[in-house]
Amino acid sequence: MEQYINLSRFFDGLKSMTFCKRLFSWNTFLLLGYDAYQEFRKLMDATQEGKIQNDSLLHQVELQKAELDSLNKQIQDSRNLQTKLESRDQNQQAEIKRFESDYRTAQNKLLELEQSEVHRLREYEGRIQRMEQIKESFEREKQRLADERLREAEQKMAKMKETWILHEENVKLRMKAICQKETIDYVEQVPFKGRPDNTISICNEYVVFDAKSPAGDDLGNFFNYIKNQVDAAKKYVGQENVRKDIYLVVPSNTVEVIKQFSFNMGSYNAYVITADALEPVLLSLKKIEEYEFAEQLSPEDRESICRVIGSLLYASKRKIQVDQFFNAKLLETISHIRQNLPEQLVNEVVAYEKAEIINPPTDRRAKEISMLSLRENGELLCSQAELYDIPKAQLVEVI
Repeated sequence: MEQYINLSRFFDGLKSMTFCKRLFSWNTFLLLGYDAYQEFRKLMDATQEGKIQNDSLLHQVELQKAELDSLNKQIQDSRNLQTKLESRDQNQQAEIKRFESDYRTAQNKLLELEQSEVHRLREYEGRIQRMEQIKESFEREKQRLADERLREAEQKMAKMKETWILHEENVKLRMKAICQKETIDYVEQVPFKGRPDNTISICNEYVVFDAKSPAGDDLGNFFNYIKNQVDAAKKYVGQENVRKDIYLVVPSNTVEVIKQFSFNMGSYNAYVITADALEPVLLSLKKIEEYEFAEQLSPEDRESICRVIGSLLYASKRKIQVDQFFNAKLLETISHIRQNLPEQLVNEVVAYEKAEIINPPTDRRAKEISMLSLRENGELLCSQAELYDIPKAQLVEVI
């Protein structure tokens, strides 16, 4: 304030001015007024400048205030952001804790799974080992069965070969036994050309029975061999007193490859039979001798004989028809059993089947089949059938 001292003196003098001072000190006061005015002008300029500076400062203050408000807003936003970040951080911490808990749970579960996997792997390896053992056992059993079947096939083939080798001798022995039993004339030395294996004499005619068997293991060509032998048999039938029916006797185990059992060769007939059929064939040929005396019989006797033979033929054909029907049904049932039953049951059934054995009555040459025993057995079957409610007529028809 020292720079405005004249202005201060002017106002102090103005306040203390008396009338006397106005009269005697006016010039001094006027000069002081001029100085005070100068200082006042300076004060006004300074005030104006201060106002400008003040406005500038106010403007700066406004700017700073706006800036401060902006900073406060930024601070508030920062605080809000910090709050959000803190909340997010808390959420993240909670999420991290949850993740850590899930991670520990997953680790525990993984450990359990690893232990379970190890246990399962050991169990699997044990099963694989057992399966390998079972497979090896199965392979050994399969090989054993194959070897056993091979041995059986070899034994069967050896037996068949032996049967074929001995076939001619067996046929000769059987024919001689049947001829001796039925009083049929067996011819040892034939009076015609050729050397047939076996010959019988019926009504002054010679009937030729040639035994034929396979030469090797393969039966595929045996039927062609039989056809060639049928053609070769004409060397017998062209001679005197030789019957025009030739019989070729083959082993029973070759029937499956024989496609034709009778051959009409024009001038003669050839028949393929097995050794088992020798007796009925010889008996039927023996009937020819009885037919020679048929003209001497009365009409009633001939009718009775024809009726008996017709009944016998019908009963034989009917028996064959029924047997074929039931054989077909049994084969169909066996096929259904193998197709519809589980494999394990089929194997058990086969095992029981192998253990079973059926021994029919033995056919003894010196023993007659008694009608009384057949009738008693039939009555026994009928009485047993009544226990199972099987109609007697049905049983009789089947029998």
